[in-house]
Amino acid sequence: MKSGRPIDLCFSQEGGVFPGTNYVILGDPGIGKSTLLFEHAGDIHSTGRRVLFVQCEMNRIDLYGYTKRFEKLGSIPFLFMADHAGDDSDVKKVIERALEPGWDLVYIDSSTELVEDLMEQGMSRRKAESWLIDTMILHNEGNNQANLFTSFLLISQVNKGGSFVGTNKWKHNTTGMLELRYTDKVETERAVLVKKNRRGFAYGRLPFEVKTTELVYHEGLVLAEREREIKEFESDTFWSIEATFEKAG
Repeated sequence: MKSGRPIDLCFSQEGGVFPGTNYVILGDPGIGKSTLLFEHAGDIHSTGRRVLFVQCEMNRIDLYGYTKRFEKLGSIPFLFMADHAGDDSDVKKVIERALEPGWDLVYIDSSTELVEDLMEQGMSRRKAESWLIDTMILHNEGNNQANLFTSFLLISQVNKGGSFVGTNKWKHNTTGMLELRYTDKVETERAVLVKKNRRGFAYGRLPFEVKTTELVYHEGLVLAEREREIKEFESDTFWSIEATFEKAG
């Protein structure tokens, strides 16, 4: 599933999100995690894929401003968990019913808030996380009405040290983990950093900036850095070979 943007090469070596895979998106507050998912969801949906966005942090009014910036959002099916807050709704059943039809790609913003919602209804953190992971695996394997091997992209909040907090079960059932980080002290330069990816990746570090109506990736900087590394490697290899011959007489 390709968005047509450079971020595809962070999700896999071939470019794009493979069916039945799960990715966690981490990052500093306000760096653009939601914006990245909104744009990606709009791009994937425009290719004809079945996309569902589970929004746990914003309500419909909050999202309205984003639809003005990202017009593609207006046609994406959203599940607003705020619609089910404070009533007798069973969060677990709400999610299960929403996933039952089958989707190619499901976005969750954020898994941290979803786990908190489940905890408010009496589940322990470990049990809530385990249920969410088991549900993802169920749909990864195509157990839904459309028999689609669903992929999940989840935003997760970080601790004070900026690290992911979760059980070992998260680690075992996560295909990849991408971090959005500021790369300078004044917090102006940003980059997507691939910390783990079982599908491989072409871009392990992808600089980006958040514009008014889009998230712009600076692919040219990646390619320039790669070209520099190749030239350095070729130069070092040449001198290494030359030194070997000189030593041999």
